[in-house]
Amino acid sequence: MESTGPTFSLREFVSELAIAWRKLLFYPEGHPAREGALEKCSAIIQGLVAPVAEIKLGVAKEALISDEEHIDGVGVALVANALYLRNVAVITFSEGIATGDLLTLLEQLQEDVPEDSGAEELAQQLSDRGVTTIAFDSVDYSSLMVTGELDAPVDRRRSLWDRILEQYLGSAVGEAGEGTLAQVMELINRFLPPGLSEGGEIPPEVQQLAERLADALDGHLRESSEGSVVKQVTELLGALPKVLRIPVLEQAIARLAGSDGNDDGLTALFHASNAADLISSIRRLRDSKFAFSGTVVQLIEGLVSTAPASLEGDSEADPDALRQLMQQDLEAQNEVDEKDFAIRLPNARVRFRTPAEFDQCLDSLAPLPVLQSLLTTLLTLLRDPYLQEEGAVPILVRLESLFARLVSSSRAAPAAALAQQIQHLAATPGERPGVAKAAAESLRRLIGPQTVQGLMEAMDLERERGERSAKHLVDVLGPTLLEQMLAVLDETNDRHDRRNLFDLLTSFPAQIVPLAVQRLQDPRWFVVRNMIALLAAVDDRSTIGWIRHCLGHGDSRVRLEAVKSLVRLDHELPEELIARSLADEDERIPLRMAHGVGNFRVMTAVAPLLALLDPRDPMGRNRPLRIQALKSLGQIGDPAVLPRLEKFFVTGLVPQNIEERRAAYQSLSGYPQAAVWPWINVGLKVRDGEIRALCEQLSRRPAS
Repeated sequence: MESTGPTFSLREFVSELAIAWRKLLFYPEGHPAREGALEKCSAIIQGLVAPVAEIKLGVAKEALISDEEHIDGVGVALVANALYLRNVAVITFSEGIATGDLLTLLEQLQEDVPEDSGAEELAQQLSDRGVTTIAFDSVDYSSLMVTGELDAPVDRRRSLWDRILEQYLGSAVGEAGEGTLAQVMELINRFLPPGLSEGGEIPPEVQQLAERLADALDGHLRESSEGSVVKQVTELLGALPKVLRIPVLEQAIARLAGSDGNDDGLTALFHASNAADLISSIRRLRDSKFAFSGTVVQLIEGLVSTAPASLEGDSEADPDALRQLMQQDLEAQNEVDEKDFAIRLPNARVRFRTPAEFDQCLDSLAPLPVLQSLLTTLLTLLRDPYLQEEGAVPILVRLESLFARLVSSSRAAPAAALAQQIQHLAATPGERPGVAKAAAESLRRLIGPQTVQGLMEAMDLERERGERSAKHLVDVLGPTLLEQMLAVLDETNDRHDRRNLFDLLTSFPAQIVPLAVQRLQDPRWFVVRNMIALLAAVDDRSTIGWIRHCLGHGDSRVRLEAVKSLVRLDHELPEELIARSLADEDERIPLRMAHGVGNFRVMTAVAPLLALLDPRDPMGRNRPLRIQALKSLGQIGDPAVLPRLEKFFVTGLVPQNIEERRAAYQSLSGYPQAAVWPWINVGLKVRDGEIRALCEQLSRRPAS
């Protein structure tokens, strides 16, 4: 078992930054998904920056680079490429970075890249919007030497307008690629025959034009689905007359949703399109017997929740009705004859010897309708009034395998429904007590480590859906599932899984607090440490008394975690507890306490910090702690302490250590200007040049 608490890596930060990038594209302003992604990203970078003051990442064309690793991936490539196109070589995140700074950065990167735009322009744009914690170093081409002639200029990504004009409408564009929507529409209107009206048969020349435009959209969205691309697609579809817009959209969906489709491009197209137009186009494709991928059905689920209310009840445009039709189509495509299933009852000639054999069969049953069909079949067999315990056990084992598959693929609704069915069987023995007993045993297995592992796999696939699945299952299975999550948190050595579990548990503050408080009595130090961190993460101040008690724990790692949590939660931390921690034998704990009370300006820490500084330290044994105490007193900023610190400012018979004197003078910046003038004047006359320079700087500070 590792002894360190939950930590973050640069890879996690970059991954969360890429997730935030996508959520800014696909969710409207104010949506909780956007805010949650940005807040999580901000929390990670703040934790990384805090101990080192700044973090630097190198920029490659499709990756970001730290000292230890090369961080890439589809989402990361979008962020990296946006920086790369602006000639950014290094991006620096500094202490004090906030959620709003990251939002401004991503919004700026999602804008179109202006011609000749560079890192300096990007930095200026951020500065104009009040961001000072993100800086850029550009690529320096001043010493680059070129012999001969370049064969071709650097090919920046073309706009949608350039693509349509050059490749599909045969119109030349300038070398700089200056095509516009107005030029595109001017050419399109030339191709459209006069008097064209909606509802009639589409002429061949219009159909051909629609195919060209659909090819352009397909190619453009396959290259990238970032914000500027989606914006251009939205503008084009909005400008096209409906008689052309519907066939263009229909054919673009067909290209992106086919067997060699592109899910990211299809998602972007959905977000760029009007709901009524989408429904009309998909209906036309459905009527032509087009074979949709499962992704389209999932996107229609989102369309149902965001489509305007005016569409409901319209037989041609109702998104919910379309969803039902699409589900029926998928069920028909995947219809399974119960006789063809390898469902082996105990009296059959062939049986599954282990659940693993059944899992192997499920590997080919990915479509949801197939899993639902199998689920229905097994539950029908389980309801047989003549079924006994020995017959129910193998059916329940197979249902457990199905449940695990549903959980790991974030199919929360059918998984929860299955759990409820088994709960009902266990609670109503009736004339089949053996079946009820087997169901109760099965239910205990459902609330086990394998379900928690399935939730972790679901979060790896798509974090937000995995979290929703967990909440749905906790609602059905109750706090027992949370207890199992806590047990897995205690035992797992995988840092990634621990982080996921920790984040998941913090989303149940009301339920998790009593469970965590109870586990503070656990004899295992790492369990107590985890629970303290969990209580601090949910920001529940009612547990402060329990955490204070942990300052006396026998293991210093627990005491350290208690200090970290209390300085943030408990701004009335008693002086005696602060003094005890400042005298702890583990040197990490006094330093953490001194640092924390300064950061969070805990007023009750003033007396213990002064008591620490009163005796001299001629051998320098406590020098790092004393220097931190001086800094923390400055952060608290109570001018009443300055007379007690006089010995650090004046030169006495026994001079103070120069490092401590410099720290004392540096701390003056935290006190009111009027209170520090006497010590500034003293510092201007001392021999140490660093102290004099510091006091000169302080003397120019405004009186306020």
